[in-house]
Amino acid sequence: MAAVARAWSSAGLSLADARYVELHGTGTALGDPIEAEALASLVPAGSSLTVGAIKANVGHLEAAAGLAGVAKVLLCFAHERLPPQVHLTSPNPRIPWGRLRSPLALEALRAEFAVPLHDV
Repeated sequence: MAAVARAWSSAGLSLADARYVELHGTGTALGDPIEAEALASLVPAGSSLTVGAIKANVGHLEAAAGLAGVAKVLLCFAHERLPPQVHLTSPNPRIPWGRLRSPLALEALRAEFAVPLHDV
């Protein structure tokens, strides 16, 4: 995650400025918490960051997995909305949800929620 911290710093940004991060989302009980914990370690105290992963909606697409994530984020910007994680019914208890948030309550209702992406 040092590379992520350097990239944000080089851009003159802080993760406190972020509203959303698209995770790789391995879909495993061990892999997802490792990725989420590393990201959460960069989120400043008192801040939280919404996260999601396209794999929850479409499955693992092998070599196209990264492209699907980019396509999702571009569509989020275009529509100024984050889609629900349709197959997520309960969050992984190993993920540090104190600093990372998932709109799980809204996802359970299959609702979309507005995020001011244009301010990012």
